[in-house]
Amino acid sequence: TNIGVELIKNPSMLFLDEPTSGLDSFQAMSVMECMADLALNGRTIVTSIHQPRSAIYAMFDRLYLISEGNCIYQGPANQAVAYFGSKGGEYQCPPLFNPADFFLDITSPDYRSPEQEAASLKRVEYFTEQWKHAPLVEEKQASESGMKKDKMVELKNIDVLVYQTSVMTQIMLVYWRAMIAVRRNKIIIFGKLLPPIIFGLIIGAIYSDTKYNQSGIQDRIGVLFFCIINQMFGNMIASIKTFSQEKVILERERASKSYRLSSFYIGKYYAELPFNVVPPCIFSCIVYWTAGLNSSISAFGNFVVFMILIGSCAVGIGIACSTFTGSEEAASAAGPGFVVIMILFGGFYINVDSLPQAVRWLNHLALTKYSFAGLTINEFTGVEFTCESSLAVEGESGPQGGQGCIRTGEEVIRNLSFEGQSVEMNMLALFIYLCVLHLVSFLGLLFAQRKFQPLLAPKGHQS
Repeated sequence: TNIGVELIKNPSMLFLDEPTSGLDSFQAMSVMECMADLALNGRTIVTSIHQPRSAIYAMFDRLYLISEGNCIYQGPANQAVAYFGSKGGEYQCPPLFNPADFFLDITSPDYRSPEQEAASLKRVEYFTEQWKHAPLVEEKQASESGMKKDKMVELKNIDVLVYQTSVMTQIMLVYWRAMIAVRRNKIIIFGKLLPPIIFGLIIGAIYSDTKYNQSGIQDRIGVLFFCIINQMFGNMIASIKTFSQEKVILERERASKSYRLSSFYIGKYYAELPFNVVPPCIFSCIVYWTAGLNSSISAFGNFVVFMILIGSCAVGIGIACSTFTGSEEAASAAGPGFVVIMILFGGFYINVDSLPQAVRWLNHLALTKYSFAGLTINEFTGVEFTCESSLAVEGESGPQGGQGCIRTGEEVIRNLSFEGQSVEMNMLALFIYLCVLHLVSFLGLLFAQRKFQPLLAPKGHQS
């Protein structure tokens, strides 16, 4: 996969670090055959490799052997056996023997005993000295010296890598890769769709007997706030787990200029969009009607929109926590703590007007405030409740709602200090909240990119 990602840019040179490690002999051969085909089509493939089979070794054009940090051979791969054979009979590669295994035998230090270690290091030192005075090296050094004198070579600073594809192509490729990953991993699909069904049935069963009486007011407020908590924690934790793993891949592929950060963010967002919309819709359809909430079709539509916005904001919180923390463990600790603070200022556990002045401003930063206010206004607007005779208070003009009796939904909204607000205003606030979360996450990823030392030409060789 990593090789495929690098090939998207159509590079003229490809550096590979042990691409066959962890593969069996057949799979290793398949990978190297692909690399050989790329080399035959005009690309330069530079790779380190450990113990290749003889068929793989035969594919190499040039070989660079290193032992103890020193070069002991550099040249055509098919001449390496003859070169070492010319240094003595004990360095002759046996017939039908894998040259790669033979080179490992004669160039690797042997630490089994002090005597063997000394002998092997002496042999490596001998090969190092022999290579320094090899005719091929002397000719190469003389050629390079002559080229410098004739000023035939001009070294310039190597340009920073540029993107080889357009923004739209990058977005489509990121989206396509994400969708393929989802289709191949059916567990992800079940993990996204099954919990909303299970929680929807459980919540619906618990609140299935909700009525329009005084106890029903508390039940309705409870189910609304529980739906908010369910959407926030479930989506946030899932987002932290997935994005913390993807961030490692993102950093590596950004460093190699595979795509722009904006391309990744947009492509990934649209790939995840169905899973941010469909599960809340399933959850809403189950909970809303089984709990007997407001029977208005427009109220149901608003409820679905709120669930989608809350879930999407929770995903944004998870991405932000993963962006600004160094590990999945740290993000998993920071995310729930942040949500708990928002829950405290959401207006359910304490009335907004009862908050101390010093911390009341935090209420405006709480996602739960806009979620709970919007859902409450949506549920209780235009609704009437029955009042038990024991709670009725005799007023001057006849029986009317007293301190213990609430007859209309507007009274509930007023008691929770949500008067003067609207469903649309809170929807807009959640949408802005969602945009701000993703903007902060994007900027965090943008400025947290790893920095690399630029590759410059040596002094005295710049033109």
